Amino acid sequence: MLDHLLFNRSKFYPIDDNTDLITADSQKFVKSYIGRKATVGAPVDCYETESDGMEYWYQDGQVNVGDTVTNQVIDKNNEIWLSVDNKLFLDSHPRPFFNLSDFLKQGGRLS
Repeated sequence: MLDHLLFNRSKFYPIDDNTDLITADSQKFVKSYIGRKATVGAPVDCYETESDGMEYWYQDGQVNVGDTVTNQVIDKNNEIWLSVDNKLFLDSHPRPFFNLSDFLKQGGRLS
């Protein structure tokens, strides 16, 4: 989990509360969303993981209030993708993921 300050080679790196990903001294630090709950739900486009990356999944999904983030991945563009524990996500194989930025733009919120 990202803290408000990282210490590396006697340098301090200020981190905003809304920062998801930073690079400091060539090291990448990513905020973990696993275990966080949706406090506001939102519709999401779902993608499934394939060996060649993220591919569009034919159904739209819904993240509901109370859904818990169970999985997190980061793609080659440093975008964060999440999966939650609702029925749609748990019953699908391979597991679908949604883009965190898109979820937030649709009005969704995580605690």
